[in-house]
Amino acid sequence: MIRPLILRATSRVRRLRVGPVQLEAVPVGPLGKPFLRRLAVTAWRARIMLHLHESSDAREGMSHSHPVAMLSFMLRGGLVEFRPLSGEWRTHWRRKRWNWIPSGVYHRVTPFRGGALTLVFGWLRTDGQWGFYDERGRREIPADSDEGRSMIFVKSETH
Repeated sequence: MIRPLILRATSRVRRLRVGPVQLEAVPVGPLGKPFLRRLAVTAWRARIMLHLHESSDAREGMSHSHPVAMLSFMLRGGLVEFRPLSGEWRTHWRRKRWNWIPSGVYHRVTPFRGGALTLVFGWLRTDGQWGFYDERGRREIPADSDEGRSMIFVKSETH
């Protein structure tokens, strides 16, 4: 029941700002083939998001970090998370499963067949930048480099 609503709301990028509150509906991924659909409410430095994970977020051998620390609550389905710097694999599949993801921690996510639905609480960090990690070359890629900018699927509101 909620999936069709999320699909419709995120058919394109939608943003609305009212004072310090921003509402957002965003498909995340290559044009026409998003791997994640996000509904979000941001107020001041806090975000509440509903994430519908449809497919893997990883480009082959790449991980990313977030501009926010996040606490994720699994509502439906499941996913596998890999954190390359610690070599840790995590499986999140039960309803009512919590996952803490600090900002700056590199990871990649692959949902189970049928996807995953998560409720996510986020807190903006001061620089608010994405980060990328090349697992093969074992190197960080700054988000503000040409290579890093090419990896960000959701662009800023300036376009």
